[in-house]
Amino acid sequence: MKSKLFILILMMFALFVGNAWAGPFLVCDPQTGIATYEVEIKLGTGTPSVQTGIPAQADGSLKLDLVSLTQSGNYTFRAKSCNAEWGCSEWSSPFSATKPGSPGNVRIIP
Repeated sequence: MKSKLFILILMMFALFVGNAWAGPFLVCDPQTGIATYEVEIKLGTGTPSVQTGIPAQADGSLKLDLVSLTQSGNYTFRAKSCNAEWGCSEWSSPFSATKPGSPGNVRIIP
């Protein structure tokens, strides 16, 4: 009985941990001396939005949670790294990714 309870607790913990770090995340390699990032996000051919003041991770890398991007479609991302001494870098090369839409016409067939 105790072993079944222990296994159940382990399974629930694994489920929680798996969801706690679920992505997707926009990331970059670590850089020394970086304090913040600016990220430009554009959906399709729409007007880009820029998020500023994104704190760098402890190693100077970028990790931006993209869970708030709710629309499906082709996204383009660019980033700038910033510090107090030099300001911000030039924009990075664009990176594109497609968020899939919901499947259509889901049904059961005999």
